[in-house]
Amino acid sequence: MPQQSHISPPSWQKGLDAARAAPRCHARCKHAGRRCRNAAMRGRKVCRFHGGKAGAPRGERNGAYKHGRYTIAAQIAKREAMRRFRDEMREFRALLRELDEK
Repeated sequence: MPQQSHISPPSWQKGLDAARAAPRCHARCKHAGRRCRNAAMRGRKVCRFHGGKAGAPRGERNGAYKHGRYTIAAQIAKREAMRRFRDEMREFRALLRELDEK
């Protein structure tokens, strides 16, 4: 039986194995509906071609910031105000039904 010599893989093989094991982009092709097969950006779900590098500073640090009406804090405050309004309307309708029954 011939002896098998243990040959270590070339140095570039580790990098190639790591690239193959990288998570893949979640974007889909418009035409065929297949997934993009590029590696996703680190910490993102999509590759650099599908917006993985995109992102602007939030708030006043962004050059397009004007008034803050649509900031996350403003959206949360609006959502809370709408929730309180709906709760009060439910109570009001219940009170009206109660008065109609009497």
